Amino acid sequence: MTVTAKQSQSYMYDLPRLPGWVFDRAPRASPGVGLSDEAIYSSDENYSVRRLGRSSETLLVAFQVGVEFEVSFGARRIALTHAAPHLPENTIRHLLIDQLVPRVIAQLGSLVVHASAVKVGNKAALFLGDTGQGKSTLAASFMMAGHELICDDALCVEWSAQKPVAAPVFQDLRLNSDSIESIFPNAPATTTVAHYSSKRHVAVAPDICADEGPFPIASIFMLAPAATGPTRVDRLVGGEACMALVQHSFLLDPQDIQNAAKRLKHCEAIAQSIGVFKVSYKKQFAKLPELRNSILTCLKTH
Repeated sequence: MTVTAKQSQSYMYDLPRLPGWVFDRAPRASPGVGLSDEAIYSSDENYSVRRLGRSSETLLVAFQVGVEFEVSFGARRIALTHAAPHLPENTIRHLLIDQLVPRVIAQLGSLVVHASAVKVGNKAALFLGDTGQGKSTLAASFMMAGHELICDDALCVEWSAQKPVAAPVFQDLRLNSDSIESIFPNAPATTTVAHYSSKRHVAVAPDICADEGPFPIASIFMLAPAATGPTRVDRLVGGEACMALVQHSFLLDPQDIQNAAKRLKHCEAIAQSIGVFKVSYKKQFAKLPELRNSILTCLKTH
């Protein structure tokens, strides 16, 4: 049975990678009631942000599907302030954990990249790319070939002993039905991600998932599907590698100039420290073994 927002007042969630933060539900009668002196901006990802007072540490994040969260950095609190009637609870959880939490972590100063990742040896191979370019499918393919899954969507990149390491914001696997049918010989248990998404949560056995890390990063691969031609792996250098990382990182408040400068500095340091590669390939399930082999060859030779 689908649980709607109206029925789910007792649903509470832990906030991954946000120690000391709490989540609660503090509904308003309607979105935005009682707000004043707001700096307003919209993103290209179907949500908008309002600052409650121009010097406030509280942001109101509203998603177009009808969900609104209040993020208080001073109180270390995320509150659900509005949810459209009859909205499924899994949609609220998806927006909170998968969409908002990585952006809050990034706003606190960490570099959070939109990536899937698997363990190759004792290191992490990261796969970055725009939505729909095959990050999750590739990670699942590596997993079924014997490599532990680190994460499907969001990674914190930090520094340890002057080298970059990665840790998952949350461990999850979400795939479209055609990917599930092509990759898994036996149909796994799945659940809905959100009412507006065609992807499904895939139940993954703990023994084929990595721990929470962090893991040294071996290399980063930017996925770039091509209509024709063989699979190619080419190294990105200098500003091109740095900007690829910036492009595929999470942010919450683009008006925060200090945070943006710190994010750019992090990406520059990573691009100078490890290999960042562009992977051109035909996006076909039959090509996944060739794609894996090309990436593994690159990891052995760089």
